Amino acid sequence: MNINDAVKVASVLKATAISQLISQPEQERQYAELKQKFHDALDDGTRVLLHCDSMEYARYKALEEIQTRVRGIVSNFAYQYIRDLVNGARLEVSEEEIFSVIDPTLVTPIRDIKTELQSNIEVSANDYKRFCDQWLALDFNDVVKALDERFGGDYAARLLNEQVAVKLSRELGFAYSHSVNGFSDYKAGKKLERSFYSRKNEWSHTPNFARELDYGHERTLHELSEGFRHAAATMNCEDLNDTANAIKTLMYQVQRQRGYFDSRTKSEFGTSTMTLFNEKFVLTMTKSAANKLIIFLRKYAGSEFKGNEMRQAA
Repeated sequence: MNINDAVKVASVLKATAISQLISQPEQERQYAELKQKFHDALDDGTRVLLHCDSMEYARYKALEEIQTRVRGIVSNFAYQYIRDLVNGARLEVSEEEIFSVIDPTLVTPIRDIKTELQSNIEVSANDYKRFCDQWLALDFNDVVKALDERFGGDYAARLLNEQVAVKLSRELGFAYSHSVNGFSDYKAGKKLERSFYSRKNEWSHTPNFARELDYGHERTLHELSEGFRHAAATMNCEDLNDTANAIKTLMYQVQRQRGYFDSRTKSEFGTSTMTLFNEKFVLTMTKSAANKLIIFLRKYAGSEFKGNEMRQAA
């Protein structure tokens, strides 16, 4: 993200979005008045209505549209800036949290800003101008400063670690049972088994493979791979990175077969293997990788991780 260019373009885009709409209520009124004069000249008795003849309501609707456009520009800028703080990773942050440090009026529905407006369905000329001026004055340099104060330092990185750890803990079953019940000894390392259901292939037009992954499981494989890769980088553990690659390799195999697979489909990478059975997957890794994984989850997954005992995974 080129911050200087992004600030300049975002500022122009915001100003343009507001300027395109700011005169909309007045333009509609002028058009309605002109149209009424036209019918008066025709003497056809037609009465032209403009939003129930309420300029206040027209301003309300226009303000909603302006808010939506400006919020979209600011949120896109903010999300990308925050993700740049964590090297482009997809950090999940709510709009409410983002706008709480930028401008709460951009995320609060206009009808709910009752302390600011005289009515929740009508906007006076002064209120309309005040909100438009407020959003026009929003400086993206100030947005950057506010985001740095809220998400800078190690906050964004720690938040990302927590989100990844929670997902891994849930997908691996450690949010529901202790880690010592998940890992078992396997040759010189550790083995982890988890339910991963599939269905019989009953479609004649599909490849001749016996099983089909349940809906969403391909996405789960991707998230597991990315989660292990992140944990490996955080814990500086090459063996965990092998595990991430073993999962990704198996995912590619299934994708090449359009989501179908034979039971016992296996992929190997470095020190790790991933095997897909009809109703489970089996993941093997070194003792060091298993240890580092548990340390990562225990540190960052909080109450979502039930594995307080380390002895069996050592």
